[in-house]
Amino acid sequence: MHKVSKFICQCKSVTPAEIKSSVRRSGARSILDVQNLTRATTGCGRCKPLVMELIEVELEKINSKGMQLRIDF
Repeated sequence: MHKVSKFICQCKSVTPAEIKSSVRRSGARSILDVQNLTRATTGCGRCKPLVMELIEVELEKINSKGMQLRIDF
């Protein structure tokens, strides 16, 4: 039986929940924000498409709820 990993980023041991939290709670809005907050995708980079997809899904959820994005100037 094949064991499914709980990490989306194997190199840095980052879970999907950590990616989602970086968007929802910490205000991440880009792959660079998520990299800085979680270090995901900063190893081999194979997880980058999955991380980008998670960011997009979380941002869509935020936008569909009518929440405003925080923009720092």
